[in-house]
Amino acid sequence: MTTVLIILVRLGGLIALGLGAAFFGKYLPVEGVPLLAHKIAGGIAALSLVLLAIQGFSRATVVAILAAIVAAATPAIGIYQQGIVDIEMAKLVHIAHIITGVGVLAFAEILAKRIKASRGYALAH
Repeated sequence: MTTVLIILVRLGGLIALGLGAAFFGKYLPVEGVPLLAHKIAGGIAALSLVLLAIQGFSRATVVAILAAIVAAATPAIGIYQQGIVDIEMAKLVHIAHIITGVGVLAFAEILAKRIKASRGYALAH
């Protein structure tokens, strides 16, 4: 289960970050199908991280709690940034959204490693 969840976080997160970078660089319009794909991919990554956090709660409690907070904050910040008019504030919120998006990937890797290590898997080669 851990392997499937980490793969979902990686794929969803990288697709969401790639589309987000295309929006930020003005290569894609921030509307329609690209925006929907970004939201779906990011949602898959965030939900998979929450499931990893639940799975790893007994093994890495603090990391699991922080991961759940980041997983909830990322889409919340993304929704919030759509209604911002002030350009300076929009830049700060965009940066916060990017940081939390990368945080989703980072926390997923940390949790997956700790979950697998607690089961006795050999990780380092």
